[in-house]
This record gives sequence, structure tokens and C-alpha cells, in this order.
Amino acid sequence: MYYNSFLVFLSQLSYQKEAHVIINGIEIFICAKPESKSWIVSSKIFNGYGVLPREIQESLTSIHQLKLQSHEVYLKADKEAGSVYLNQEVKSLTSYISYKRIIEDYIDLLTIWRGVLVETPV
Repeated sequence: MYYNSFLVFLSQLSYQKEAHVIINGIEIFICAKPESKSWIVSSKIFNGYGVLPREIQESLTSIHQLKLQSHEVYLKADKEAGSVYLNQEVKSLTSYISYKRIIEDYIDLLTIWRGVLVETPV
């Protein structure tokens, strides 16, 4: 499962600076940041279909007052699309083993933050 997505990732990066893979039904975007030799892994954790509800906006305000697990992980709201994304900056995706480990950890983190965002009391 991860190996096929790794091949798609490599194929897409051979002609552009970003890749789009689907793992376990989760749409993941990976974008190269050549200036810092890193990558941004991103996925939607909330989709309001054009509307970002007040409760979610207030949850984001509360969540941003907490420290995320590291400075490399952050939430980003797209108010026009009504969506919230979990972004993580990572240093190495050059081998299958590093890709698999990073994506597995990212999916675990995504699941946790998806629950936190939706369940945060306002």
C-alpha cells in the first residue's frame, strides 16, 4: 500500500514540485521546499464545503493557544473554502523507508488532530 503511493510520489515529483497521493482513503499533498531542503505534508482535516463554522474558527483560536507537538506541525484555515489543513514540515522523503515512516506518523497525527478540532469545546 505505501510502496505504490511512494512510486506515485516519485513519479509526480519527476516533473513538478508537488505530489498528490491517497493512502487509506486520505488525500495527502506533498510539496517540495527546495530552499530549505524540506517537504510540506498536508491534508484536509475539516471540510466545511465553503463555510468555516464559527465553532471551528473558535476551536482553531483555542488550539493555536496550545503548542502543537512541534514547530514543524501547524493548522492552516482556508476560510474561503471552509477547510482546515494539517501541515507538517519534514526533512527527508528520499527513501522508501523514510517516506513510509513519515506518512504513517503523519496519518496518526492527522487522526488525532481531526478529533481535537471537531471535539474542542468553545
